Amino acid sequence: MIDFSNTLLKKEKGFTYVDYGSGETLVFIHGLFGTINNWEFVSKAFSEKYRVLIPLLPLYSRSKYETSIFGLADFILDFLDYKGIQECTLIGNSLGGSPVILLAHRYPERFKAMVLAGSSGLTLPSSLKTHRERFFKRNDYSFIKKNVEMTFYDPKFADKELVDRVYKLIRNPIKAIRVIRFGRSGTKHHLRDELRKIKIPTLLIWGENDKMTPKNLALEFHELIENSELVFIDKCGHVPMIEHPETFGQLLKTFLEKHFVNV
Repeated sequence: MIDFSNTLLKKEKGFTYVDYGSGETLVFIHGLFGTINNWEFVSKAFSEKYRVLIPLLPLYSRSKYETSIFGLADFILDFLDYKGIQECTLIGNSLGGSPVILLAHRYPERFKAMVLAGSSGLTLPSSLKTHRERFFKRNDYSFIKKNVEMTFYDPKFADKELVDRVYKLIRNPIKAIRVIRFGRSGTKHHLRDELRKIKIPTLLIWGENDKMTPKNLALEFHELIENSELVFIDKCGHVPMIEHPETFGQLLKTFLEKHFVNV
C-alpha cells in the first residue's frame, strides 16, 4: 500500500497533492467527503506507465476559490498550471465529476480524455435532494453512520474511521457550511449543455447499486456525451474505485489503451 499520508504527500504554494510515476498524466479528483486516499489502490496500478496526480480539493478550509463547482474547476486548472501540465486525462468521482466536466468543456485542447464515476452534474430525484439536506442538518451519530453506509453496496466499507471523520466534519460549523455550499452547487448546477458539447473520449464507470447518483443518471450521461462508453459494476455503490479497485483499474487500463496507442 502506498503511504500517501507521509512518503508521497506534498504541500506547496497552497496545494496539497500526490505526484508520482512518469509518462502520460492522469489526474484523479475525489468527491465531497473524499480524500486523496480514495484513489490510492487504483492509482498504484498506473504509476509504472503514467504520471499520477491527485490534488486535495479545498472543500473544508477557507481559500480564495468560490465554494462551488466553478471554484473547484478554477482550483484544478490553477493546480495543473502550477505543475506545468498542458495535457492530461481527468478522472472524477461524485462531486469531483462536475469540475472535470466543466474543464473538459472549456478547454478540450488540454484534456485527452475524461472518466466519470458516480458523477454529479445532472438533476437528482427530489427525494434524494431532500434526503441530502436532512443529512447536513442532523448531528446524530447513528444517522450519519447509516447515511455513510448508503454510499457503498457493502456497508463494511463504512468503517469507524470514515464515519468518525464525516461526523466530525458535520459538527464543525465552518466546515459544515462549506460542505453544504459545495453540495448544493453540485446539485443545483445541471451541466447538460456542457455534456452535449464534449467530444473527447469519455468512460463512465458506475456502480450498479449506486444510491447517490442512480443508474438512470449514468444512462443520461451516456446519451448526452457523444463519444462515451458506459460500464456498470455489479454489487457496487457510489465509489467503485474503493469497493472494486481491481475492476475499476482494469476498465480504466482498457480504455486508455484503446484510445492512446502510445501508452
